[in-house]
Amino acid sequence: MFRLTCIELDNGEFAVYINHHYLGSEDASGERLSLGEVLEQLSLLPGVELQTLLEPVPECDDWCWNDIADRVLHVVMM
Repeated sequence: MFRLTCIELDNGEFAVYINHHYLGSEDASGERLSLGEVLEQLSLLPGVELQTLLEPVPECDDWCWNDIADRVLHVVMM
């Protein structure tokens, strides 16, 4: 089984992981991947379990998606 995880920030930015592997992210920079469509399509695959985790935007300016994932994904797996 594959676990598809979307970590969504309260400003609309999000990143997608499959089995804890970073696939990509979207932000408000204007250059956007169609990651939402990829997320939707991957979630339709047999054996894929979609999990969306809602998280606040980090307070520090130099955060990265893996910082958030390290904090929240291990808790989800327990």
